[in-house]
Amino acid sequence: MAYKAGFQCAEQLLSSFVGDLTGWGGSNGSDERDCADRWFERAFGSCEYYSNFRHFLYDYDYHLEDMFFMLKDEEYFEDAYQDYINENYGKTNQSREECLALLKEIVEKGEEL
Repeated sequence: MAYKAGFQCAEQLLSSFVGDLTGWGGSNGSDERDCADRWFERAFGSCEYYSNFRHFLYDYDYHLEDMFFMLKDEEYFEDAYQDYINENYGKTNQSREECLALLKEIVEKGEEL
């Protein structure tokens, strides 16, 4: 399919689709974005009932340094965790323990989201 669409490899085709799905790296147009959104809702539509702390960290622009300090300063973590809970009211949220474990994983990996 990648060749049929004029790409040199599958990676280029997937990058094009990711662009339509996320807006990262451009898009192929509004119709393609709409189709990518419909695919996402069909495949992952239940995510409207669940929240993800990683998405919260990304969406609110927390950086690696912020996450490091959350692990060191319990009050800073609690403030961020409460914001996460409030932002996702009515959804199934990750527990404090799950969020702390995720922070440790991200900080140990040492890469920004």
